[in-house]
Amino acid sequence: MKRDVKNYYLLGFYLIVFLAFGLIGYLMPLLGDDYSWAGNFGQRYFQQGIFLYYDGRYLGDLLVILITRFPVIAFFAYGTCAVIIIAIISKLTCSFQIHKNKGINLFNYLFIASIVAVMLLVLPSKIFRQIWGWHAGFANYAPSVIFPLLFILMVVQASFQPQFNWANTWMRKITLLLVALGSQFFAEHLTLLNCINEVFVFIFFRKLLSSRFLQYDLKWLSIGSFLGAGLMFINGAYLKIIFGMDSYRHINGQGLTLIPWFKLMIRQPKLGVMVLILITIVGGLIFANLSRQRNHILTLTTFLLLFDAIVAILPFIVISPFGPRCFFASYLMLMTLFLINLAPWLNFKFNVLSIFSLALFVFLGVHFDIMSDHYGEDFKMSLRYTEYQNQLNRADFYILNFKNVKYIWTNNLSTCKPYREFFVKRPNVKIITVDYHDWDLYREDLHRMHYREFDQKIVNLIHKK
Repeated sequence: MKRDVKNYYLLGFYLIVFLAFGLIGYLMPLLGDDYSWAGNFGQRYFQQGIFLYYDGRYLGDLLVILITRFPVIAFFAYGTCAVIIIAIISKLTCSFQIHKNKGINLFNYLFIASIVAVMLLVLPSKIFRQIWGWHAGFANYAPSVIFPLLFILMVVQASFQPQFNWANTWMRKITLLLVALGSQFFAEHLTLLNCINEVFVFIFFRKLLSSRFLQYDLKWLSIGSFLGAGLMFINGAYLKIIFGMDSYRHINGQGLTLIPWFKLMIRQPKLGVMVLILITIVGGLIFANLSRQRNHILTLTTFLLLFDAIVAILPFIVISPFGPRCFFASYLMLMTLFLINLAPWLNFKFNVLSIFSLALFVFLGVHFDIMSDHYGEDFKMSLRYTEYQNQLNRADFYILNFKNVKYIWTNNLSTCKPYREFFVKRPNVKIITVDYHDWDLYREDLHRMHYREFDQKIVNLIHKK
């Protein structure tokens, strides 16, 4: 009976997670190159074989075509991805508590899972806007982190239970092969990371793992990963990049690469202080764990997560463009590193703290869902007014801006080139910016589709300035 109650609580928690993140995907407007994927380019991408020379992100590109065309699929994709990431990190963290305490309290699990969910929402805004605030960014950079985290979880659980009799069936082998294979078609830097991880584990974890795990699970995962990497990198796009024939992507250190990006970041005093504080806290926890107990699995897992966080972004020393989205996997690895080193110190029951952390997540979830809805509504308002002006014969074209673009990956609409290319149908017009605080005064006219009245008010307002 107690187990059933626990399962109901966990199901309820993950349902809340699914809804909170799913609504972000459903409500966020399409931005930047999302328009291309939702339009003619996305329609021709597989039909005309564009994918053969565009990139090797076959599943990521398929996902972005689907979520930009069907908001319901975006809802399920965002929600499912968030649930899986939170479940894996929470289970991995609790593995170190379970090993020590021979069990895990429901409230402790909810506390850890809620903290993971909160940390996924309170990402640095530069990362948030390129993951949750941009459909194309989400499709390639969020699902791609699932397999590296899942692989680490499998290794840790196998290390704690080396004598466990893993089922060696063809169904298991095929499942492992297909999961590893499919995980290679999202983001190149994580495709490489998956292959490197399997070599790393074979070298450093070999003595902790059973021969059955090494011969069966690791073997079939490695076959899938290396096969997938081969299928990705035979894509014609990468030859163009190697020979410097790609106008957007480079492999010679030109453009915005990792080191110049870090230089830009550390010039921000607040960010620098925050990073120093985090390094001090995490470093202190690791040192305390090393001094307090001889847990080889915790030590090796810490080293593996730190190794992954570095290796995941290492290619961008020479490869460009590098953006905050490329740091998402490293962020999750470092977050998991912090949590697993915190876990051995969590010896008490978090009955009150778990309720507080869950309430905090619900509050933040509602906040970001409302914010996503506002972005979506403001985009619809701007698009309606743009479509109305396409019917007018005048030299000036007024574009309504967002209140801010802190959490979405775009310039404001008046300076957004893709928006103008896709939606402004009249060439050679003069684009005039309408700030949010100006047009929001007359929002009700747009809601009621009183376009002429709204237009007159905007024109008069701008002329008075």
